Amino acid sequence: AQLGYVPHPLDRQSLSDVVEREQRAALKRLVVAGLGMMQAMMFAIVLYAGALEGIETSTRDFFRWIGLLVTIPVVFYSARPFFAGAWRELRAGRAGMDTPVAFAVALVFIASIVETVRGGAQVYFDSASMFVFLLLGGRYLEMRARHRAADVVDALARLQPAVAQRIGADGTLENVG
Repeated sequence: AQLGYVPHPLDRQSLSDVVEREQRAALKRLVVAGLGMMQAMMFAIVLYAGALEGIETSTRDFFRWIGLLVTIPVVFYSARPFFAGAWRELRAGRAGMDTPVAFAVALVFIASIVETVRGGAQVYFDSASMFVFLLLGGRYLEMRARHRAADVVDALARLQPAVAQRIGADGTLENVG
C-alpha cells in the first residue's frame, strides 16, 4: 500500500469484480482518448493545411481553441493514470515509465496552451492526445493479456490436487497437503 497499490483479498468473486472494473475504466479512458485524438487531428489538419495555403488569423485561432477544448478531457481524464503513476514514483523517490510520459504530455499541453493564448507559431494538441491514446492502447492490450494469463494460471492451479499421498518410511500412506 505504501507503494501506491491497493491490496485486495483473494476472493474469486471480488477479484473478478476488480478485474471487470479495471477493464471498464481502462476502456472508458481509451475511448475518450481516441475520440479526443480524432477530433484534435481533424482540427490540426485544418491548421497544417492553412499554414501551407494561407489561413486567416481568426480562423486559425478558432481551430486552436477548439483543439484545446477537445484535448482537455484527454489530458485530465484519460492521462490520469500516467500522472498518478508519476506522482507515486516521485513520492517513492524513483522514476519509472510514467514519469517521462506525464512530463511529456504536460509539457506539450502547457506549451500548446501558451502558444494558443499568445498566437504563437505552432500548437500540438493533436500530438498530446495521440500520444496518450497510443500509450493507453498499449496498456489496455497488456492488461488484457495479463488478465488472460492470470486466468490460465488460476485454472492450472485448480487442476492440481489439494492433497497428495506419500508412502512413509514404515510403508504407511500419509496425506500431505
